[in-house]
Amino acid sequence: MSFELPITEAEVLALRWSLDRQADGTVLLCRGRDSVGNAWDYGNCMKRGEQLLCTYDSGDQECLSIRFVNLRQLFHVDLAAKAATGSSIRPQFRSDDGFLVCSSEVEDDAFRHYLLSQPEGHCFVCRGRDRVGDEWSSGLCQKQGSRLLFLYDDGSREALSIMCITFRQLIQLQVGFAGVSQGLPQQPRPGVAVIAHGFSPETGPDYLLIDRLASLARSRGLHVVIPDFRSSYPYVSLWEGHQERVRMLKSVLLRLRGAPFITLVGHSQGGRAAANVCNDYEVLSMSVRGCIMLGSEDPVELEAMRPMVPDLTIVHAEGDGIISAHHLRRRAALWGVPYIELKSEEACSAKDAWGDDIGHDFLAPDLFPTVLMIYAQFIERCAAMTSYMM
Repeated sequence: MSFELPITEAEVLALRWSLDRQADGTVLLCRGRDSVGNAWDYGNCMKRGEQLLCTYDSGDQECLSIRFVNLRQLFHVDLAAKAATGSSIRPQFRSDDGFLVCSSEVEDDAFRHYLLSQPEGHCFVCRGRDRVGDEWSSGLCQKQGSRLLFLYDDGSREALSIMCITFRQLIQLQVGFAGVSQGLPQQPRPGVAVIAHGFSPETGPDYLLIDRLASLARSRGLHVVIPDFRSSYPYVSLWEGHQERVRMLKSVLLRLRGAPFITLVGHSQGGRAAANVCNDYEVLSMSVRGCIMLGSEDPVELEAMRPMVPDLTIVHAEGDGIISAHHLRRRAALWGVPYIELKSEEACSAKDAWGDDIGHDFLAPDLFPTVLMIYAQFIERCAAMTSYMM
């Protein structure tokens, strides 16, 4: 990396002019620190108008004005790195079972710069392992700033700095771009199942209904993403907590840009958040094909504004002792969407050994298989869609 180190005021002004002349969306390597003497935090920055949106390997983010940022002592950029993402770099990568394998540090470096140039949230099919000789774990990775977030089929996840990965024996991606060996077999990328959990302060999304939904989605070839909403619970206002869950869910969905299709299911609080996020214009620009609301809170704030996804279904248990089915029945009628009300032979508001409402969590023996069947059919419908018009 070759950072610009201006000394005179004229050099600073020239660098500001160079940054201002970059096209919107240009990604540059950078490093920053809060004060002179502190260690540098490396990452990348993206030009947006008169600002630089910076994401560092530490996870910190900041927005800097090109006109006022201290380019001498606190913030440096590598203008030369931009050229490495262009068509002049044409490494010939080897292909191994459809995955790209770098064979040298030069190829690694060129591939890293290519990844940094990709839009935020771009997805790649990937595989990884801890040691040479271990079985590969397949999954999906998403670009987040200067990192890749890996989500594997076995449920494990990790985040790695792009500049620290060697794409040889432990991490491999499937991509196609100018300079990669032509004729490389392209594998179809899997869809993604996003699952939003209900109120669960102790275990978060780790409870039986969410676990089984996730297992079912994986068995259908989908990658599974499950946000943890527990950080939204400390809000004093229930409304603020709800808004935070919607924000968190939207953030997760936007990071999946590039997935061929996305399915969304929400339970209880997660169902209400899912309904809200399906009316967000940024989310609607993506390939979210459907949403199921399971035992959901009633999204009264939406009034008659139906979530704008092609496949929307509300599922509720008649004996739900936490949220009355009456409200969701009326909501489905108002929106004109399918409503499935399940009835159990178990007593209304009955609890299991841990005190969970078996109607609300669909834990009754005559409810659980039906819910899983409904979800499986929903996945099949979404996967079969080729295009849709709202």
